[in-house]
Amino acid sequence: YWFANGPRTVKTLDEAKKALAAAKRVFKSDKSPANETALREAAADHVTALRQYRGQSGPGFFEAELRGMVNDASLIDDIKKYIDIPEIQNARQGAALLDDPIWRGVKDVSQLVRSLMTNVDFAAMGIQGHLLMFRDFQSWLTSIAVSSEAFIRKPEAWLAKNKAIIEEGMELGAIMRPTEFLFGSTGISSWPTRIPLAGRAFKGFSRSFEYFIMVGQTELYKVTKAKLTKRPLQTRPGRVGGIMPDRQIIGDVPLQGQAREHMIDLGRAIRRELGTEDYLLLGIRPTQQTFEALTFFAARFMRANLSLIGMAMNPSTSIGTWEARRGLAQLIAGATTITTGAHYAKTGRPPNLTDPYAPDWFQVPFGKTYFNFLGPLYSYFRTIARMSQATIE
Repeated sequence: YWFANGPRTVKTLDEAKKALAAAKRVFKSDKSPANETALREAAADHVTALRQYRGQSGPGFFEAELRGMVNDASLIDDIKKYIDIPEIQNARQGAALLDDPIWRGVKDVSQLVRSLMTNVDFAAMGIQGHLLMFRDFQSWLTSIAVSSEAFIRKPEAWLAKNKAIIEEGMELGAIMRPTEFLFGSTGISSWPTRIPLAGRAFKGFSRSFEYFIMVGQTELYKVTKAKLTKRPLQTRPGRVGGIMPDRQIIGDVPLQGQAREHMIDLGRAIRRELGTEDYLLLGIRPTQQTFEALTFFAARFMRANLSLIGMAMNPSTSIGTWEARRGLAQLIAGATTITTGAHYAKTGRPPNLTDPYAPDWFQVPFGKTYFNFLGPLYSYFRTIARMSQATIE
């Protein structure tokens, strides 16, 4: 997929830096649309060159890497041999399990089951995207439009219009692929995509799921960045996915200094609002990563939900914390309104919003069962409500 590998550039990192600096100078002197486009392209090339540099750079001849530092290989070998460093030993033990062919097969089977359970019914629109529907409805509609197109073909038009903002968002950690839910490209987890005729449908479902998450993160990134930088978010001519118009930040420029730090903080909330999280950023140890990879459990999705609630409850006043609070507040407000209206329409009386131990708490009766509008966060809110009631009592 495009998101997995990204675009490529022939420019070196130094050349990309110089080109970006030159584009900035030109744009400052003449803020025409053409110069703006040139600046965005230069910024995208710089981010791409930086990613390639980081991916290609590493230890040279007779060198090795220890905890992020490159040094003489023999010295590092002696350190590993004679000095007990728990992080290194734990990393070796945690990764060793997946080196075994049998356990690699078990991991692939787990990935296959998760993918079949989650992305073969367009469930992302109502599960991973549930909070986005209340946070920014147009972003949710755009995600549906582009992901619907992605089921049939790669949405080249949307990618071309949003290349620079995607690169920037990925660099700042706001945009991430939902890898734990996707079919693999090799191994057992890729078997459904190789079935004659049906394989194309499985690939389409997986691609649609991936693009829904990525487009949702990108569109929400635009909304929050436009507000942070106080620049207008304008709807431009041209339809995305054949349904929704495209939105772009007018006069957008690369983030620097404190604005960049604020956007990184916002990125933590954005990726969690769409149910994705990163092991590397959280510092999850290899042993735990290995254990989670061998289960049918969507650990990163659960961790994203818990982290979002944790951010909102944190007493911090950072901009990312306020984004998490706003997302959850809009979800609760919207779900409460819809629940109240639907319950009145069905029963003629108000819903139960006070007793979290009752089976109908925050739910609407439908036949012999109940339905709620809090989506995948319902169980978390119910647990918090029960804890709060127990504390009061």
